[in-house]
Amino acid sequence: AGFVDHLTKPFELPDLLNVLQGFPRPGGPRQRSRSGVFKVLVVDDNSMVARGTAKVLQKAGFDTRYACSGAEALKAAEQDCPQLALLDLQLPDMTGIRLKERIQLLPGCQSCVFLALTGSDEAEDIDSTVRAGFLAHLVKPVSFDRLLLEVERVALVAL
Repeated sequence: AGFVDHLTKPFELPDLLNVLQGFPRPGGPRQRSRSGVFKVLVVDDNSMVARGTAKVLQKAGFDTRYACSGAEALKAAEQDCPQLALLDLQLPDMTGIRLKERIQLLPGCQSCVFLALTGSDEAEDIDSTVRAGFLAHLVKPVSFDRLLLEVERVALVAL
């Protein structure tokens, strides 16, 4: 009767994501890296946060890399442009907003999408990330479920 799939309540996040992955995406199939997986760059000046976030996303099936400064992130993006970048707003060498602007200027990175992952929940910071074109403003500490949901949402919608 028009149903493609179903979920039985209660369901877990992985069950929902598996069902969502079966739906057709606007604009055709999901763009993938050479390994066939959505590419994510995590940038945070706290190496434990950057590495831990990248590891969580990798376990969820994403092709992840991490950097701890704007310069490291630019170098990583030059080598292999991410499809999604999670950026801390306060990095030691530049702001996350400036880093977003610089990544978008790199060849092949114009379609990269961005999420702010920061410790600030100030209205001014949220407003500035929205004006700068970030798709979401996530405040640390963010739960792994929320992080995965936001990243998967972007992967499903943006591709």
